[in-house]
Amino acid sequence: MLEFTRDDGRPVRVRGPYTAFTDPSAIDMSLLGRDVLDNFDLILSRQRNEVLLLAPNHQYQVVSR
Repeated sequence: MLEFTRDDGRPVRVRGPYTAFTDPSAIDMSLLGRDVLDNFDLILSRQRNEVLLLAPNHQYQVVSR
């Protein structure tokens, strides 16, 4: 089970069989696989250094500032 934190501070749990590295130095980058990402809509902001995972019952809108 993986646990993430919502923007309101509440936990979100994603259950399933996942493969993991037990040695943090096994690879030189962070890794989150499709087995987890397929459960969400994904928004990646390189400028804000954010990865946002939206649950299926949520939506988003892109607007110009």
